[in-house]
Amino acid sequence: MTLFFGKTSDNEYYTPKYAINLLKPYLPNTGVVWEAFTKGNNELIESPTYLRECGYEVITSTNDFFQWEPKKFDYIITNPPYHTPRKQRNIKERVIERCCELGKPFALCIPTLYLQTKSFKSLQDKYGRFQLLLPSKKFQFYKIKDNKYNRKSDCNFYTCWLTRGFNLQRDF
Repeated sequence: MTLFFGKTSDNEYYTPKYAINLLKPYLPNTGVVWEAFTKGNNELIESPTYLRECGYEVITSTNDFFQWEPKKFDYIITNPPYHTPRKQRNIKERVIERCCELGKPFALCIPTLYLQTKSFKSLQDKYGRFQLLLPSKKFQFYKIKDNKYNRKSDCNFYTCWLTRGFNLQRDF
């Protein structure tokens, strides 16, 4: 799962297995997961590998998320880009909007600060109820450089799982 969206590998960070593990108890036991922001099937990327270990079929793609979708999938579980290029509409807003329009259950790892924006408020007004899984610690994202796993430490912001369609017992 990419943390930042950009043309250079310096902007790519991935989500650790323990972040997926936080989400796992709330997911159905089977299905096809679209992990939309990975670069192919690289075995060093923990999220699709771990989801496969949990029994899910996982689709990854290098295609444009806004223009392409798999022929068959049941859920979207991914960490969308956080950085919006200048003079473009907020990337998080665009990703959430597309997920809602696809009509499938989704879980997106997003910065908690985004929940306090006008952009997110407009999504709530338009699409209704979202649910959150709030971790008790910051996720520490990692990089893959020169085909090696490199841990990034000391992430300076909190993230959460923004969900829709999984019908969690509570909203938080």
